[in-house]
Amino acid sequence: MSRTPIDGAAPADSLSAVPLPYSALGSGSLAMAQQAHRVNTDLRAVTDATDQAVHALDRFRRFLSQWRILVLRHRMRAWIGDLLDPIDADLSAGGDWMELLYTLGREFRSAPVTLDTAMLREQLTRIERAAAAGY
Repeated sequence: MSRTPIDGAAPADSLSAVPLPYSALGSGSLAMAQQAHRVNTDLRAVTDATDQAVHALDRFRRFLSQWRILVLRHRMRAWIGDLLDPIDADLSAGGDWMELLYTLGREFRSAPVTLDTAMLREQLTRIERAAAAGY
């Protein structure tokens, strides 16, 4: 291989080297697109699971809150005694967990990576055609 100075002008035979990096770029880009698709699919699954967890936790918190109101309404606090304190603590902590799950759900929904594979293939095809034409 001949050495040429770096002067902005490419040697006449430089286009013959284009297929190798083009091929690597093409296969690497398509592999990246497949990986992005898998990550997006996994993100949707995690988002769905997070939404289900939020819904289940919300239903349980509402149940506990209603039960707590019934205890007070029927003046059962003295009968239940110290058992009410852990329930109150769980209700309070549940609010923090709900906020965390809502925040995670929002982040998961906004995280998918978009990769225009059609545009990528089009650009790679242009490079291949230009190399074949000797440009």
